[in-house]
Formats: sequence, structure tokens, C-alpha cells
Amino acid sequence: MSLLLVLALVTAPTTDVCESQRDDAIIKCAQDQFVAADAEMNQIWKRLKKYPNLIRVQRLWLAYRDLDCETRNPADKSGSLFLAFKYGCLAELTKLRVEDLRELSAR
Repeated sequence: MSLLLVLALVTAPTTDVCESQRDDAIIKCAQDQFVAADAEMNQIWKRLKKYPNLIRVQRLWLAYRDLDCETRNPADKSGSLFLAFKYGCLAELTKLRVEDLRELSAR
């Protein structure tokens, strides 16, 4: 199975599939998607951080996200596939958190 197909499966249901045959390009694309999602989450977070309980929840969520992605990653940590899965997972979970935070900020 190609790295591209594996990455597409891991990051489903994302529509932003990184289309390349090179491992380094796929990893960079997945990393860029995570960085963009993280930046968006931080923008929304700036409006919500005034809530003390939410600060604790966010810290716990970040620890959960990182550990969940590490646990789900089936690849060997020394291989390039590991990074593709890692960033794909981080991007997906962060995008979901962005939606949660948007909902909270709309209240």
C-alpha cells in the first residue's frame, strides 16, 4: 500500500488529501495541515481563554490529543510513515477541536 493511500485513509474524512508520491512531500503537507488547524484553534482560543475551567479542559485536551495520536499510530517511530500518521492525526483531531471551540464561542 502506498504512503499516499495510507495517509488518505488515516486522515479521512478530510478532503485535503496531500497528493504526492514522495514521502517528504506528504509529510510536509500533513504537517502544514496541522499547523494551519493549530493556528485556527489558537485564534479561537484567544477569545475563550478568559474562562478558568476551560483553560484546564484545554490543557487536558491537548495531552489527550497527543497521546491519542501516538497510540493510534501503527508505524515504526523511525520511519517516515510515522510522521505522516502523526501529523495527519494531529490535524484531524485539532480540526474537530476547532469546531468544538467555535460552538463554545458562539454561546
